[in-house]
Amino acid sequence: MSAKGCFSYKNDTIYMTDVDGNPVSVPDAVTLRDSAGANVAAYNNEFLITWVDSYILSVAGVDNVWMTNQKQQAFKTAAGITHFTI
Repeated sequence: MSAKGCFSYKNDTIYMTDVDGNPVSVPDAVTLRDSAGANVAAYNNEFLITWVDSYILSVAGVDNVWMTNQKQQAFKTAAGITHFTI
């Protein structure tokens, strides 16, 4: 059976589908590790992910997809402020 992975940041999940888009169980050869190297267990045939961590998706022990956390801070200033020092 062929499967493809789908990413849903709206629902914070990674799930698998067949070639027709129908949900399927996560194949045994597919694993997900967090940034500490710990395996993330599938829950209800999905991997639950958060924006806080980074992940590596592997197939048959070969790293295939790297999801890197990119935390950012944005500054918004009041009208008329063009620079500031913290």
